[in-house]
Amino acid sequence: MSRKPVYMAGQGFMSDAPPPPPRLRPRLLLPLFAAGLLLAALGYLWHQAGQPRTSRVQVLSTPAGAEILLDLQPTGLLTPALVELPTRGSHRLQVRLAGHVPSPLSVSIVGRETPTQVEFRLDPQPSVARLVEVRVEEPAAADPPAVGLAPLLETSRRTPSGVAERPVDPLGLRFLNWDPAFRLRVDGRQLDPVAARQLSAGTHRVQVEGAGRMLLDTLLAGGGTVDLALPPRERFVELRVEPEQAEIVSGDRLLGRGRALIWRGDLPLAVRFPALPGLLPPQGRTLPRDSPDLRLRHQSMLRFQWTPAGADGLELREGGFRMPGGPFTQDAERGPRREAAGLLLGRAFHDRRPGGAQAARFVFTLPEGAHAGWSAQLELEAKDSGRRFPLVLTRDARLSLWLNGTLLARDQMLDEQVEIRGWPVGNLLRPGVNELEVSSSEEARSATVLARATIKVGP
Repeated sequence: MSRKPVYMAGQGFMSDAPPPPPRLRPRLLLPLFAAGLLLAALGYLWHQAGQPRTSRVQVLSTPAGAEILLDLQPTGLLTPALVELPTRGSHRLQVRLAGHVPSPLSVSIVGRETPTQVEFRLDPQPSVARLVEVRVEEPAAADPPAVGLAPLLETSRRTPSGVAERPVDPLGLRFLNWDPAFRLRVDGRQLDPVAARQLSAGTHRVQVEGAGRMLLDTLLAGGGTVDLALPPRERFVELRVEPEQAEIVSGDRLLGRGRALIWRGDLPLAVRFPALPGLLPPQGRTLPRDSPDLRLRHQSMLRFQWTPAGADGLELREGGFRMPGGPFTQDAERGPRREAAGLLLGRAFHDRRPGGAQAARFVFTLPEGAHAGWSAQLELEAKDSGRRFPLVLTRDARLSLWLNGTLLARDQMLDEQVEIRGWPVGNLLRPGVNELEVSSSEEARSATVLARATIKVGP
């Protein structure tokens, strides 16, 4: 058959030429390219994972033979030696040799920036006959405060005296501006300032923490007495709370118990005081930047109670009657009558006008120390006396109550037996003088006996 297409009946054009090769579609190129990049990246990560994560540094010293320390821990190597360091994190290299002081004291190495060689110079430790200690004077008030938290480091002056000399082995520390709220660590061990006055010879790491931050972190070597000046007192705010076991909290962070130093750079700061059993905490507050030192105390859960009886009880101020739509009218003759330990309230006994009702006002003073958030409860004990008004045959004693001008209850019906009724009134009390008014209802047909009125205020 010819390679040229020939038309054949019922089959169309036919040719014996081979079909053209398949062509790659452009849409398939992008996924193939992305898969190649992914394989290359995985291969690179696999290669990196197999690489060592340490680097080597040559440590030298003059003279040689000094012990090499890495991050304050002995390595078991002596100079000169190759030391392997992890490439991640920061590390500190030191050397020590008895009777010598290294220079520099230490070399810090951060991350992958590892030098190929580190060299120390070891000088003989000086010897003196005695030490003359000179304290570091605090700056005068007129001097501007130093910036930041970097402590002043002042070494005592060493003055030789006499002919005979002896080596000074121990290292003594003294702290200026020390506060009991600070915490001292020497070589990772917690010490008090007294124990730090006599340390063994050698290199020591000294740290002081206070007010939630690191105030001092340094390495010291050699002998003699070293004065370390911490930030002065005016850079802190002292907060004292009584009793001593009371907590001082900021957010979810405990600042201290009974006493806390707060760094002025952290102000303003919101603090609060959790309650202790049987005590009410001071109200939480926000300390502004110019806060003075504060003294606060947890208050005892005092409970105040007033009743009509007793020298400090409710005082019956005035009596009278109330007419519909009219003001309270003071009238001693028409006021409530005292009967035994109770108070009889009804209509004015010789007043036949409809709607007239007797009332009594009591006053009491909320003393200092009462907390505004305390709850308060008003309790009344009252009953129907059975004394009906003229031409009335049924019992119907009722009471209405006002506290500081707010209506608590209107037309409360009473029974023949004494009932105790209570109302929460914490949101109605006010500092100083408070007034309680008890009135027989204008619709009452029988007199009421008020046996007791008590107001209890407390947490």
